Amino acid sequence: MSLGFGSLTLQIYPPGTDMTGNFSTLDIAEAVHSLEWVTDITTGQAGKLIVQTIDDGRIAPKEGWHVFCSIDGARIFQGRLFTKEKSGNNNHWTLTAFDKLIYLKNTDTVVFKASRAGDIFRHVCQLAQVPSQVIDMGNYWCPEMIQDQTSYFSMIQHALDLTLINAGQWLVIQDNLTRLEIVDVLRMDTPILIGDNSLATDYTYKSSIEDTYNQIKLTQDNADTNRREVFVVTDSNKINAWGLLQHHESVDERLSPQQVAERANLMMRAKSNPKRDFTVECQGVVDIKAGRSIYVSFSSLASEGLSRISRAIVMKCVHNWSGELHTMSLTLRVV
Repeated sequence: MSLGFGSLTLQIYPPGTDMTGNFSTLDIAEAVHSLEWVTDITTGQAGKLIVQTIDDGRIAPKEGWHVFCSIDGARIFQGRLFTKEKSGNNNHWTLTAFDKLIYLKNTDTVVFKASRAGDIFRHVCQLAQVPSQVIDMGNYWCPEMIQDQTSYFSMIQHALDLTLINAGQWLVIQDNLTRLEIVDVLRMDTPILIGDNSLATDYTYKSSIEDTYNQIKLTQDNADTNRREVFVVTDSNKINAWGLLQHHESVDERLSPQQVAERANLMMRAKSNPKRDFTVECQGVVDIKAGRSIYVSFSSLASEGLSRISRAIVMKCVHNWSGELHTMSLTLRVV
């Protein structure tokens, strides 16, 4: 089927089906009315495929069935059917399938020894019975911890947050069709440019310092002296510009003074700039998904420094195919 300037293959079949067989009788692409593919690295949501398909009587999908989707011969999604919905006013099914990240919603209690984010990711994926591969291990050793009645995703995300704060390394989890991966965002750069006269049709931009800080205060209990040590990092120029915006937290007493100071500086680097929310509506490019980086340039945002070509991480990507139209909505973080 031709959908959104590409050839669509959509296969759906029950568990246990021989994957080497001929799926032509199960290919329901010709019945597809519209298609939406969503990936998101901001909230721990699984990737999902939402399909509106005409009920032509050829197939009665069941929860748990496998769903494969390809555009122009390139596989973009592989998951399982979780939700099906039908209205009495039309003859359409709305089918929602999720990728393997859905299994990180499972909750558990796990004790972790001191380890890096990649080790925690690998262990959690084994518990969730999901294939995985560590592309980037992480440069920070997370302290031993107990995660009690917590989702698997939250356990991994805690390690990713610690790695970002303490080592300045941004790791993300992604579904790569046959397995989950933990990978540094620096690996997922693309040369795609979106902006003036290049794919974009509209944008929404917002800059705010509501969750920004210009002073970081870390405290640490010292068992030897029975005192609480205080570490403060200040950006005086930004205090003059915005007033005092302080973030405070306590840190592990096992960290050395050098490690605490380094953490404070990294936190300042991560938290001291205005938060920029940037959503772009544009023509669809199937190679783009959450976690990958693109380049943006908008002359009307010259005052924000975005008239020159700037790198941006795709935090959320929503692809929509309807008839011959393929569009995307991108939530970006400019870096």
